Amino acid sequence: MVTLELIVVPDPLIMAEYEVLAPSCKGAEDGSITMLSLTGVEAPYKLTINEKIHLPPQSPLIVPAGVYTAVVTNEYGCFDKQELLVPDGLPLQIKTIEDTSLLYGKRLLLSVSSNMPIAQVRWTPATHLDCPICLSTEVIIKEKITYIVEGKTATGCVARDSVSLDVSHQPVRYVPNVFSPNNDQVNDVFEIVLEPVSFRSIDRILVFDRWGGLLHQQSNIAPEEFLKVWDGYSANEAVISGVYLYRIDYTLIDGTQESIKGDVTVVK
Repeated sequence: MVTLELIVVPDPLIMAEYEVLAPSCKGAEDGSITMLSLTGVEAPYKLTINEKIHLPPQSPLIVPAGVYTAVVTNEYGCFDKQELLVPDGLPLQIKTIEDTSLLYGKRLLLSVSSNMPIAQVRWTPATHLDCPICLSTEVIIKEKITYIVEGKTATGCVARDSVSLDVSHQPVRYVPNVFSPNNDQVNDVFEIVLEPVSFRSIDRILVFDRWGGLLHQQSNIAPEEFLKVWDGYSANEAVISGVYLYRIDYTLIDGTQESIKGDVTVVK
């Protein structure tokens, strides 16, 4: 008879450590699961993630956001099992300028900011744009329009924003109500301030006295930023101090015909 004394030694605890990375942005599929370390087991063993064998075990597994079951099993059936959460990435956010109104024919810079790098941009419609596939582009204001900008990351995440542009028909920036034609080089001429780019022509300028008598007229004047309306003379004679009426007829660049009327005071 042979007597043997056996000692049962428990298997060492199998323990795996993983690194979990979220996708680069919400909806992308470039998250990852990587085994960083493994203790309590020697080869041969296998790693399964969601019941699929992952080879080689310690290389990154590229995955979308979700919950994954990782199991390390040795040749004797001992195992380590863990539930791993791959969180979703942050949503891509892009922003262009606020809605605005601008004079016909003026140029405006459209730009885009975002919370992560943008690989592709597209503006629609492409009407009046210098570059419909650039992060920043200039537009010439010619009509009321809404632009939609779409940005896309290198990993395929997409976001959109929009800006509405309106055409302003207020091309006259400043009209004084008094001037002093006394040759002192200060405020000697009645002139108004315009946005020349908005005008096709200044068709007619008329100045009247308070009883409706015509004192001064011009026609077909080229639009200038500082448009000289009247120098305070009529028939080569200086007018007396008082209130006078004016009317300016003009055609905007889009063909709209308008007028401005008012009064101006001559002070000497």
